[in-house]
Amino acid sequence: MLMPTVVAAQCCANECGAQCTDAGSWCSQSADNCNQCGGHHCTQNGDQQVQPRHTAQHSDKRGIAMRHPSPAQLHALEPAIDWFYTWSTSTQHAAASNLAFYPMVHDRGQVPHGLAGHPEALLGFNEPELASQGHLSPQEAAGLWHQLEAQASTVQKLVSPAMCGDIGRGTAWMKSFLGACQGCRIDAIAIHSYYCELADIQRLVNAYRGFGKPIWLTEFACAVQGKDVSMQGQIQFMKNVVPWLEQEPAIEKYAWFSFFTNQWTFPITSPNPDAGLIYGDGHLSELGRVYLSFGSSRRLDETETMEDRVYV
Repeated sequence: MLMPTVVAAQCCANECGAQCTDAGSWCSQSADNCNQCGGHHCTQNGDQQVQPRHTAQHSDKRGIAMRHPSPAQLHALEPAIDWFYTWSTSTQHAAASNLAFYPMVHDRGQVPHGLAGHPEALLGFNEPELASQGHLSPQEAAGLWHQLEAQASTVQKLVSPAMCGDIGRGTAWMKSFLGACQGCRIDAIAIHSYYCELADIQRLVNAYRGFGKPIWLTEFACAVQGKDVSMQGQIQFMKNVVPWLEQEPAIEKYAWFSFFTNQWTFPITSPNPDAGLIYGDGHLSELGRVYLSFGSSRRLDETETMEDRVYV
C-alpha cells in the first residue's frame, strides 16, 4: 500500500489541486492520496515534498530497459528489480548498483572483442529483422553468432536476437536463423511487445513456445494506436500483464520499456506513450511505484528444478 511519510498532514497537491500558500489552504485530497497528486502536503511553513514509502516486492524475473540510467535511478530500483540493460555492451554506472547489468550486442557494429566484468547474461542483436534496428539477415546473424559465443564462454545465459512484436515476421526470421545456426548456443529466446492487451501478449508468447527455449520479454509497454497510452493507461495495462508474466513458466525474464512522453526515438503512436518508471533524480513515477509493487508469484514445486521444465 502506498503511504506518504507524514500521514497526519493534509495534502495540497500542486499538480491536481490548490497550491499551498499557508497553513489554511488545505485541498480536498486525503493524506493517503498525497503522493498520487503531486506529492505535497501543507505545513505551517508552506508546502513540502512528500517522499512516498512503497512496499517493494523483489522478483528475479523483473528488469528494466532504459538508456543511460543514473546511480540514483538504479539505487531506487534495487528493492524490486533484478536486472537492467541499455541496448549496449557497456554502461557507465553498472558498478554503482546491485542490479545485474546484461550487455546487448545491438547490431553488427557492436560485436564485442571482450566483455567488461563478468555478466550473467549476454543479449543478442536488437530486432535484426527491422532496417531501423539491428538490420541483419538470418544468415549474416548466424555467421556473427560464433563471435558472440566466444565472448560468452563464462556467461550463464546467451540470449537470442530479440524479435519485434510482428509475430509472422519475427517467427519466420527466428526459424531461418536457427536453421542457419545449427549447433549454436542459444539459451533463451528474446521477444518484444507493444500490444496493449494481455491476450495479444499471450498469443505472442505462444507463437514462440515451439522453439523449445525459455522466453525473455526484453521490451514491453502499451503503444497501440487508439489505445490509452497515458500513464494511467499504462498502469491498467501493467496490472493486467505483470502478474501473468510472473506466474507463466515460459517467461524467464521480462523488462519494462521505460520512456516518458517525447523520449521515444521511434514513436509508435500519436501522442507518444508515457511509460516512464523513474525520473532522473531517482524519484519513481506513479507507474514506477506500481511496477515495483508486484509480488513474485513464480513458485517451483519442491521436487522440480528449472531444468525439469518443458517448453513446447
